[in-house]
Amino acid sequence: MKDEKQAKVTDEDLIKSFDDGKYEEYKKEAQEKWGSDTIQRSENIVKNMSKEKLEKIKAEGEEINRALARNMEEGKSVDSSEVQAIVDRHFNHIIQFYDPTWPLLKIYRGLGKMYVEDDRFAANYNKYYPGLAQFMCDAMEVYCDRKKDEGEKRK
Repeated sequence: MKDEKQAKVTDEDLIKSFDDGKYEEYKKEAQEKWGSDTIQRSENIVKNMSKEKLEKIKAEGEEINRALARNMEEGKSVDSSEVQAIVDRHFNHIIQFYDPTWPLLKIYRGLGKMYVEDDRFAANYNKYYPGLAQFMCDAMEVYCDRKKDEGEKRK
């Protein structure tokens, strides 16, 4: 029998990873927005993970959200070194689901906007702390601007 910790993520695991049971609905919406090929590539990345790794990623996401909420509650600004360190962790957490050849900063900036423009995302983040979705969006903008500036300075 296969070691459970090394078992790969299955279609059933992907479906179960969405607590509200709307995986197929979200998948269809994502395919319409970003294309079937993009979504399939992202799904394949997840399916090549072990179940243990996916669980660790989910737990890390919770930690990151709580840390950002704590910093917001403490009155830290989106451009503070503390918040930006957490956002860097968030960026590296998120890109585990993306193909490294994709324009990651552009995707990340768009994701931040989606956190406030899509009520479902906003509700998910605002449950940690009221206004967290906008705080994250703003912090992600700062992060992307700084990374873009760093890249241009290296040229």
